[in-house]
Amino acid sequence: MKVFVLSHSGTPLMPTTPRRARIFLTTRRARVVTHEPFTIQLRFETTTYTQPVTVGVDTGSHTVGIAATTNTEVVFQAEMHLRTDISGKLMQRRQFRRTRRSRKTRYRAVRWANRRRASGWLPPSLRARAEATVKAVRFVARVLPICQINVEIGSFDTQKMQNPEVSGVSYQQSQLAGYLLREYLLAKWQRQCAYCHTSGIPLQVEHLTPKSRGGSDRASNLVIACDPCNKRKGSQTAEEFGYVRRESRLCSCSA
Repeated sequence: MKVFVLSHSGTPLMPTTPRRARIFLTTRRARVVTHEPFTIQLRFETTTYTQPVTVGVDTGSHTVGIAATTNTEVVFQAEMHLRTDISGKLMQRRQFRRTRRSRKTRYRAVRWANRRRASGWLPPSLRARAEATVKAVRFVARVLPICQINVEIGSFDTQKMQNPEVSGVSYQQSQLAGYLLREYLLAKWQRQCAYCHTSGIPLQVEHLTPKSRGGSDRASNLVIACDPCNKRKGSQTAEEFGYVRRESRLCSCSA
């Protein structure tokens, strides 16, 4: 546990031990600034030499993790919970406006037609998340001499993960361009059952790896199957069903 220290002029200094902070407070050489986190301010002049402090920020959809380290030692760490009710409150406000206009009160004209979004506009939920992250970093900067901030950002391109060489129009339109999902699967499997090759009968969309086994609804995990094969396969994967080589047929068809 560390006690945060501010200089006589309010500049953040390196944290100290609780024992030294207790001595400063007992001898009235420092005063308490805040209790959470516990911070003291010195009443005498001192050098402002500090060590480099790095702050790491891990943003998420519901929480933001923040930690400050110096010389491989963690001097501060916290987790901040983000608001998740902004979208609901905006929808509620919109309903209040609509009902107010329909009541027999002074007419209030709509103003949505003359409003413009400024450059750099963010949706309210994303803006609140960004401002909360900046607020957390500024909170740490008030008690620690920060010299570097590292923000962890994870971005995933699912198309590049499946096909690293995809580019151009193929990247923009993807394999479902111009197709509904069922029509895409019918064309991909030549309107035949993927397991027994039967054609001319009603076909169903079937999962290679069932959703109960962790399968997804992506086109690469879907095939066309007849009702008997679909029922016999049940909750098995295509490999367990005995059709291992059928998955090798999953290639993009020509539109």
